[in-house]
Amino acid sequence: MNSPLDNSQFLGQLELTDSSASSASGSSDYTSNLLDLNDSTPLLLPSSETWLTADSLLPTEPKVDLLSSHYLSLYDSFEAAISTLGKLSDAADDSGFNQNDMALLSHESDALIAPQNNTFSTAQNVGTLVGARSFGGTVSASDTIDFFRFQLDTQSDLNLLLSGLNADADLYLMKDFNNNGVFDSGEIIDGSIEFGSSVEAISLNNLYQGEYFMGVVQYSGSTSYQLSASASPDGGLGHDAGSLSADSFDLDFSQAYSVFSGNGNVDFGYGYGDVLNLSNLSVNNVVGWNPVAATGGGVIYNPGNGDRAFDAMSLSSGHQILMEGLDGIWFQEGYYSFNSDVLPNDPMFSEQWNLHMMGVHNAWRFTQGSDDVLIGVQDTGLGFNNNGQLHADLDGSRTFGIASNIDDDFFEGTSSHGTAVHGIIGAAGNNGIGLAGINWNSDVAHLDVFGPDQFDLDEATSLMADYATSTGRRLVVNMSLGAHGAGFGAMPALEQLIAQNADNALFVIASGNDDDGFTSYPALLNQAYDNVMAVGASWGAQDWYGDPTEPGDRISYPGWWGSNYGYGLSLMGPSEVITTKATDSGWNTSFRYYQNAPAVGSQTPFNGTSAATPNVAGVASLVWSANPFLSAGEVHQVMQETAVDLGFPGYDYEFGAGFVNADAAVRRAMALRSSFQPGSAASDAVATTVLPDMAWSAEMGDAQLTETIASSAATDRDGLGEESLAAVSTELVDKSAAVLEAITLDRIELPTVQNRAVGVGTLAREGSDGAIAPETVALPQLAKAELAADSGTSAPRLEQQWALTTEANLLTTNLVQPLDAVLAAEVDALTGELVAAV
Repeated sequence: MNSPLDNSQFLGQLELTDSSASSASGSSDYTSNLLDLNDSTPLLLPSSETWLTADSLLPTEPKVDLLSSHYLSLYDSFEAAISTLGKLSDAADDSGFNQNDMALLSHESDALIAPQNNTFSTAQNVGTLVGARSFGGTVSASDTIDFFRFQLDTQSDLNLLLSGLNADADLYLMKDFNNNGVFDSGEIIDGSIEFGSSVEAISLNNLYQGEYFMGVVQYSGSTSYQLSASASPDGGLGHDAGSLSADSFDLDFSQAYSVFSGNGNVDFGYGYGDVLNLSNLSVNNVVGWNPVAATGGGVIYNPGNGDRAFDAMSLSSGHQILMEGLDGIWFQEGYYSFNSDVLPNDPMFSEQWNLHMMGVHNAWRFTQGSDDVLIGVQDTGLGFNNNGQLHADLDGSRTFGIASNIDDDFFEGTSSHGTAVHGIIGAAGNNGIGLAGINWNSDVAHLDVFGPDQFDLDEATSLMADYATSTGRRLVVNMSLGAHGAGFGAMPALEQLIAQNADNALFVIASGNDDDGFTSYPALLNQAYDNVMAVGASWGAQDWYGDPTEPGDRISYPGWWGSNYGYGLSLMGPSEVITTKATDSGWNTSFRYYQNAPAVGSQTPFNGTSAATPNVAGVASLVWSANPFLSAGEVHQVMQETAVDLGFPGYDYEFGAGFVNADAAVRRAMALRSSFQPGSAASDAVATTVLPDMAWSAEMGDAQLTETIASSAATDRDGLGEESLAAVSTELVDKSAAVLEAITLDRIELPTVQNRAVGVGTLAREGSDGAIAPETVALPQLAKAELAADSGTSAPRLEQQWALTTEANLLTTNLVQPLDAVLAAEVDALTGELVAAV
């Protein structure tokens, strides 16, 4: 009986082949060795296996085997001697998130759960309320009141709704008129006191700007609750969302609130940004500045796909502005950059359109990865040269593996697929060499699941999951691989491990390259498991041949390859990209870089859904770094909620939820942290410190960014040290005829402009706050009891009476803000009367 994975596909670099070559390679050995599905014996892992950093695998004395590129196999005996260099499983390490924290994860959902907040001064800080928000909590005899503090930055209509009750609780809107931090008599503006578990509601129009409190008060019993709050600015609110290219946004002064969303920018490397154009205004017109930082700040706003942390700005005209995903703002004085402090010095960063289009450079403002997350790569091994060295752009100090397994066997060709995948996710960032990976700080565990020293996928998954758990970390597993035609149950052991690690491990898997309306295995497992993502591949601004494309479109080359689609597809990531490259020449391994589309001779992009998958996995690791209290399924959900919608509105079978948006996803993850505190109201900012650390550039053209981004350094571009590009070219030309012949046979034939129209050839490999006074607590209860004692009064009548008793408070509230103006008017009127009398 044949394995259902006999047609397994290596979802990485794709090449065309003629019919004879296709026939010869259609059932290559590695495909059948990818997974052993017929082995039903329990999984037993060698007790001697030790995770080691790639750096620790360097030999003390170089040993060169000119006949083999499998250098590390000569040094298996060093494993015992250097095992102490492996990652320690210390439950109290300095990562800030260890194994003891795991028990808290299922109980701390996010910012929807109210903390201890039963006084004004300890009220949960909601920040500026604009749009709709939701909160949750519990009130009981031992915790009778929950307060939520919020700010209105402009006059608004307010609607509050308390639901989900299983006992009697009431809802109040209050204001701390004397600013003493304690609820006093006379500070209730309005309330809802329905009996039993009925829904409570408050609706007020034209409420003045200022600070208010929502109070959920226990009347009898114990109950959890859901509190919904919505503020609609009287002057209207508009949301302007950009494309995947550079966008310039203009302020609509007819609206009180304006929201701007930059959705990634494929043109960033050319010097063009997602920019808010306020060039007709001076920076002195900004009277409030409330940006988001990793620890808090900004305004939480839900644009329709989840609460997110937005940068906020107030103008002297009274207009309020919320922003996300923007590169900067133009003022009369010049350009203010949001992200100049976090852009890396890697010379090839300007060419990494894939990162720019995903908004990774914007997300880096908040995180570049953390020790809370472990990234797992299950692929081919990594390319090592005869001196036991990795690609110079891969950080060996945070790359972990098994000594007998980590090196690439190059069994399927001369290019190391694992090196390419690893580079997209974890290449060293801001090190002045080559390119920047998406995650600069999280460790990467790399296991070879192809070739003679392979681990089966279930073995690799078990090793990685155990390692992550023992070190108190979340796990993101990248699988740029798949099997055409296999279905549920094909790998019971793997599926069981995915289910067992539902909260702690997220599996990001390539959808496949068959251009078919279904996803490959194991990507299709996302139809059963929330912690599995199926990733499709999108074009940037041009394709393999140099033809212009619409950024985000699904890649499809009829007759060659195309990104799989269909039911269960999660979202899209970029493909045909630049990344690290390791090539086996037969006598040594050389290091270079894949280049962006278009392909020019041997300079080709790394393509396939294999390339899209690590882009998405890298972003997932940033999202989890921003909020490690999320479950794997919640990370998946956050990324789908915040994806840039493509195709038909909402989810569709061609694009899934849309194109991955790193900035929006990270902002959403931060907003869901219970510890995240929104910033002070934008209107409270001091005008003289409006925009700290201004980064100006008076020499830039229209919406154009700095030269640092517009061009890349020419020296040491590929991290080759003193070796010049000319010397590299000479080396390649001077290789022996035998080696050149071997490379040619292995690379077979690339697509050309002449043959692409008819789609010749077939796939060779798919690639790729103080105590509250007792009388204060009793006040609303007594009021309700006294009203209830009035026999013959109906519930609606009770509401009417309660509304009448609080009307004066409401009127007082609405007079607080314009009080000075009222007094001034009265003085003017009296003065006029005196003048008339004289």
